Amino acid sequence: MNAPVTNLRALEPRPLYGIGTVARLTGLKSDTLRVWERRYGLGASHKS
Repeated sequence: MNAPVTNLRALEPRPLYGIGTVARLTGLKSDTLRVWERRYGLGASHKS
């Protein structure tokens, strides 16, 4: 049985960041992020 949702903010859409922004924020290369995206299914497939 699923627990009731008590925090509606958890259901709000979160901002999507482009690969370049994520690369700058994390210090990782965009190529690395793309590999992780394919290999581990990380991130949304909203390409920039």
